[in-house]
Amino acid sequence: MHGTGAAFRSLFASMVTEVDDLGGYTELLDALKHCWTLYLERGRQALLDLGEKVVVSPELASGYGVADLVIGRTLVDVKLAIEPTDEDVAVWLRQLLGYVLLDRFDTFRLDAVAVYCGWHGELLTWPLSALLTSAAPGARQRRDHNE
Repeated sequence: MHGTGAAFRSLFASMVTEVDDLGGYTELLDALKHCWTLYLERGRQALLDLGEKVVVSPELASGYGVADLVIGRTLVDVKLAIEPTDEDVAVWLRQLLGYVLLDRFDTFRLDAVAVYCGWHGELLTWPLSALLTSAAPGARQRRDHNE
């Protein structure tokens, strides 16, 4: 995973330094410009509003998972999907819940999860308590039935 990130950074650096010969990279640079513009217009403030403490690439459970960000007490995943579906969001939330469960010693004191949709410059947040309740409706129904 870390090698892949380094490869992308290297590719991007080579694209930027070879401005005269962008070749097939024009679309990629336009997409990056689009995402960066929306980040500056509204995404940055939404992320700043989560809190002051920022952890980039937090390692969870000694290497079992590496998340994107923890800002304040919110676990944030960054996605660049152009047209995310409900199923995409469900998969992303399951991934975030898995990361939250990996923080079994409550190192980050998480109380919310969020997905930053970079293509749209939007931050979608969910309180962890509400998400956990909705993720296990069967357990909730059985508990209510037994009371």
